[in-house]
Amino acid sequence: MRNTLNQRRSTRQHFRLLEQLLVATILLQLLNKPAVPVLSTLLQILLLAWL
Repeated sequence: MRNTLNQRRSTRQHFRLLEQLLVATILLQLLNKPAVPVLSTLLQILLLAWL
């Protein structure tokens, strides 16, 4: 039981991290910074790794 709870907690933390990354990427796109393509590629890789 404890193991599954820990797994759920870690996935929740992962999704929270992803949300923060998405918000950061959107803000960077609004500011039109050159780091945006790198960040969005990283986001896609992270999403694929977690799914």
